[in-house]
Amino acid sequence: MRSKLTWMLTPLLVLFITFSYGQEKTISGNVTDQNGLPLPGVSIVVVTTTTGTQTDFDGNYSIQANEGDVLRYSYIGQKTVNRTVGAATTINIQMEEDAQALEEVVVTALGIQKSTRTLGYGTDVVKGEELVKARETNIVNSLQGKVTGVQITNTGGNLGGSSKIIIRGVSSLSGANNPLWVVDGVLINNSQTVTGSRITGNRDFSNGAAVINPDDVEDINVLKGAAATALYGSRAAAGAIIVTTKKGRGGDGGATVSFNSSTRFDNLFRIPDYQQEYAMGTNGQYDSGSVGFDWGPRIEGQTVPNAPVTNAPGQLRAVKDNGINDFFDTGVTRINNFAIGDADEKMDYRLSVTSLNQNGVLPGSSLDRITVGLNAGVRHSEKLESRFSVQYTTTKTRGTGATGANDPNIIDLGNSFSSTLDQNLFSPWIDESGNQINQLVDNQGVLSNNPLWLRNENKNDRDDDRVFGNAQITWKPLRNFSILGRAGIDLQDDRRLLTNRKGTIQRLFGDFDSDEIRRNELTTDLIFTYANQFSDDWDLTVFGGFQYNERTFQRQRIRGVDLLIPELFSPANAAQAIPERDFTKRSLFGIYGSAELGYKNWATLTLTARNDYSSTLPEDNNSYFYPSASLAFVFTDAFGISNDILSFGKLRASWAKVGNDTAAYQLNFNFNPVTTATGQYSLNNNFPFNGALAYSASNTIPPSNLVPEEQTSYEFGLDLKFFNGRLNLDAAYFNNKNENQILNIPIPESTGFAFRTTNVGRVDQTGFEISLDALAVQSKNGDFAWNTAINYSKVDSEVVSLTEGLERVVIASGFNSVQVVAVPGEEFQLFAIPHLKDEETGRPIIDPNTGRRQAGEATTLGSVLPDWTGGWINNFSYKGFSLNATVDVRWGGVMKSSTVESLQTGGLVTETLQNREGTFIDTEGIIVTDNGDGTYDRRDNDVPLLNAQDFWTSLNDNSVAEPYIYDATYVKLREVGISYTFSSKLLGDSFINSLTLGLVGRNLALLYSKVPHIDPEATLFGSGADGFGIERASVPSTRSVGFNIRMTF
Repeated sequence: MRSKLTWMLTPLLVLFITFSYGQEKTISGNVTDQNGLPLPGVSIVVVTTTTGTQTDFDGNYSIQANEGDVLRYSYIGQKTVNRTVGAATTINIQMEEDAQALEEVVVTALGIQKSTRTLGYGTDVVKGEELVKARETNIVNSLQGKVTGVQITNTGGNLGGSSKIIIRGVSSLSGANNPLWVVDGVLINNSQTVTGSRITGNRDFSNGAAVINPDDVEDINVLKGAAATALYGSRAAAGAIIVTTKKGRGGDGGATVSFNSSTRFDNLFRIPDYQQEYAMGTNGQYDSGSVGFDWGPRIEGQTVPNAPVTNAPGQLRAVKDNGINDFFDTGVTRINNFAIGDADEKMDYRLSVTSLNQNGVLPGSSLDRITVGLNAGVRHSEKLESRFSVQYTTTKTRGTGATGANDPNIIDLGNSFSSTLDQNLFSPWIDESGNQINQLVDNQGVLSNNPLWLRNENKNDRDDDRVFGNAQITWKPLRNFSILGRAGIDLQDDRRLLTNRKGTIQRLFGDFDSDEIRRNELTTDLIFTYANQFSDDWDLTVFGGFQYNERTFQRQRIRGVDLLIPELFSPANAAQAIPERDFTKRSLFGIYGSAELGYKNWATLTLTARNDYSSTLPEDNNSYFYPSASLAFVFTDAFGISNDILSFGKLRASWAKVGNDTAAYQLNFNFNPVTTATGQYSLNNNFPFNGALAYSASNTIPPSNLVPEEQTSYEFGLDLKFFNGRLNLDAAYFNNKNENQILNIPIPESTGFAFRTTNVGRVDQTGFEISLDALAVQSKNGDFAWNTAINYSKVDSEVVSLTEGLERVVIASGFNSVQVVAVPGEEFQLFAIPHLKDEETGRPIIDPNTGRRQAGEATTLGSVLPDWTGGWINNFSYKGFSLNATVDVRWGGVMKSSTVESLQTGGLVTETLQNREGTFIDTEGIIVTDNGDGTYDRRDNDVPLLNAQDFWTSLNDNSVAEPYIYDATYVKLREVGISYTFSSKLLGDSFINSLTLGLVGRNLALLYSKVPHIDPEATLFGSGADGFGIERASVPSTRSVGFNIRMTF
C-alpha cells in the first residue's frame, strides 16, 4: 500500500517545478452595469484556458493575458461580453442586462466549475449570504426549506446536536442514505458516533459537517441525481453537497475587512398544554414523590403534611406550566466573525476568525467554538498556480442532555414535571459535604434525584479538535492543456467524558465513561484537462484522472464503576475499569474521466466514467464501473425563440450508475472481547467478572461474493425563464432503481448463526420536484421589490423486494415493540401493535370485564417518510430596508411520540381532565359478543373503567403504541429577518464601507401540526442512525430571536 501511495503522490511533487512561459502582460480595467454602477464579482476568464479572476467591490480587475487572447466577462443576469486583447493594457466593460442568459457558474463534482446552461442534471445552489441571514450554528439547518428535494431533521434542543439530511428520499436498506460532503474539492466526514445507546441513554454529539463555518462559505451546491455525482462513484449514491469557501477580494486601496456579529436569545419552542387542576398522586390520593404522575386530588389550596421537596406541611398550589420555565433557562447565543482579505493579479487571500459562544436552555449546558479559516492562492506565472485552504475548529461542549431511556440523567417534559412541583425548590442541590439535597420523597420514603444535581454534578462533556483543508497546484504546460494536483486531509480528535457523581440515585457509587475517538481522512486527486473551441460552433472539454481516498477510525474507551473518591474519574479510582479499543481502515481508489461536447452554446453532451476499487469488497470482486450521460438543450437558442414572454428554455436529460460499498471488515469472521452484559434497567454486568474474561464470535456469516449496492438513475428536467427573467421555473422527474442491497438476512439458528450478509432486495425512488421563483413586484424607480420562491418535492421510496421468505427487514428499533421496517411494496413503515379493532365498524373492541381496550397483532401503521416537502421564501426590500421569511413544510408520514405518551398516561395535560371524578366510559369502543354460530352481537361500550386514570394508563400497556402515533405533518415559520443597510451617503467619508443592522429569528412558529404538545420535528435518531418516525425524551427544541450587525471597512 505504501508503494502504491508513493506512486500516486509522485506526480504532485513534479508540479512544484518552475516552468518558463511566453510573453504576457497585465490587462486591467473596470466593469459596470447598464447604469454605470460598478459590478463586483464579475467572472473574467481567458477563453480556452483556466486563467481567470473576478472584479473587486468597486468593479476593478486585473488579469495576465497575451495579445490575441479572448477575455470573456460573465455575470448573472448580464450579457456575456468577449474582448480580444490588443496592444492596449486597459479594457473597460459596460455590461447589458440579459435575462435570457443562464451563465451562472457553479462548482460540481471534483471541484470542476461549469456553466449551469451546460448541465444535464439538477442542482440547487444556496448562496453564502442566505446562510448567514439568521446564522444557524449547524450549517445543515441553514438549508431547511431552501432546497428542493431535501429533507432536513433537527434532532432537538441540545447544543451542538446533529441534523439529518436526506436527498430525494431513501435509497439504501443498509443505512447508506447520508450525502457526501465536499469542501473545496476535498471529501470530509459527516459521521456521527454515539456514546451510549437509545436503550441505556444516548448523547447527541453532532454530525461532522456541523463545524463548517457559514461565514466562510461562498455557496453550497446540492448535487441530487446520480449523473451529478457519478464522478464520485461508490461514495455518493445518496447525493453530494459541494461547499465552496470564500476567497479574498481586493477593495479600494487595499484589503477588505468585514465584521459580522449576532446575539440571540433562545427559549422553548413549544410547551405542553399542562393541566393545572389536579395534584401529584394516584387514584385521587396525594403523593409528594410522584413527579410526572398527576392523578392526585383536585388542587383547592388544602394543606398536606409533606409538600414536594421540602417534605414539610404546606398548601397545594398549581405551578404555572408545571414550572417548566423555572427549570429551563433562557439560552444565549453569540456569534462573532472577523475576516480580512485582499486580491490582485498575482495572489489572493482571506483569513477568517469566528467565535461561537452558547449557553443552552438546559441548566449547565454550554458550547464554545473557535474557528480559524484561511484560503489563499498564488499565480506564480501564466502556467503555474497554487491554492491552499484550511479550517481549524476547536469545540468545547458541556452539559449535553441525555435522550432515550433508562438513564437517570434524562430530563423529560413528561416525567420530570408536575402541577404542584415548584422547580425553584430544587436549589441548592448540594450541601457543603458534597451530598445531594432537596430531593423528592414519595409516600413510601423513596428518594428521587434532584434534577439540578443531575444537570450540574454529572458531566456530559465533549472536546473536539478538527482540521480539514487542501493544497492544490495547477500547471498549464500547453495553451489548452492543464494538470491539477490536489491533496486534502480531514483530521478529527474527539474526546468525551460522561460521569455520574457518587450519590446519584441508580448510580449510587458513581461511574464514568471516557471515550476518545479519532477520524482521519486523506484524499488525493490528479486531474488532466484539455479544453478547446474548434470553431464558432464546437467546443470540447475532456478530463481524466484518479483519486485515492483513505479513512481510518480509532476509538479507545475506558469505563469505570464504583468510585472510591468522588469526582476523581480515573481508572485507578474505580473498583472496576472496563477498557475497549476499536480500529477500522478502508480505502478507495478511483479512475475517472469526462468528455463534454458543446455545440453553438445551446447543446451540451457530457459523458463521464469512473472505476472504483474498494478495500471493503472481496479482493477478486472489488472493481466496479460507474458511467453517466447527460444532455442539456437550450431550445430557445436552438430555435431562435425570443419574445417578451418566454425568455429562456432548456431541456435536460441524464442517465447514470453509482453505488455503495460496505463497512470495513464485513468479509471476515470477527472474534471480539466482551466488556458488558447489558440489562435494560441498569442491571449491567461488566467484564472481567469475578476474574473471568468474555469473548463473542460473530453471529453473522460473512459474504463470499459481495458486490456493491448499485443505483441506476434516470432524470428529465426543464428550465424556463419568463418575462425577461422575472419568473423562473425548474422542474424535474427522476427514477432511481437501487439493487443489490447489502443486508444481514435472518437464517435458522440451527446453523449456529443468526444472520447471513448478502446482496438482496431493491428500493426504487420516483419523484417530481419543482421550484418557482419570481420578482413578483418591483416599483418603477426600483425602491421597492418583492422576490418570492416556492419549492415542492414529492418522492416515493418504495421497497420493491427483499428476499424469498422474508416479510420485512428491521431498519431501526424503538421501544415497546415499535420498529421502523422495510416491507415489499411500501415505503419504510412504522411497525407496532395497535388496539384490536372490530372488522365491521373499525372501532376498538372493549374487554367487557374491565372496560379497557385490547391489544391487537403487530402490523404496519404508516410510512415514516413524508408524502411531500416544500418551502416558501420571501424577500421584501424598500430602499435600505429588507424583510425575509422562510416557511418550511413537511406533509404526511407518521411518528410515534413517547413524550406525548408519558404526558397523557401521567395525567399531565388538559385532555386527561375529562371525567376525572366521575364515571369514565370509553365511548369510542364497542363490545362484540361471539354467539358461537358464526354471528356476532355488537353494542356501544357501556362498561365503565375504574376511573379516568385507568383509561389513560391502560392505553399504555407496554405493548400498544397506536394511541401515540400521529400524522407527522408540520408547517413551520423557520426563519425571519429584518435589516437596514445604510447608504454610502449616510456613511459619508467614514472608514466604514458598508453597514447593516438587523433583527433575526429562527424556528419561530409552528403554523400547523397534528402532533400535540411537542415539536413534531423531534426524533430519537441522530444523523448517524437510519431511523425515522420515533421520538422519546428528546431535549426540547428552541425558538431564537436576536439582533445582528454586519460591516465592511
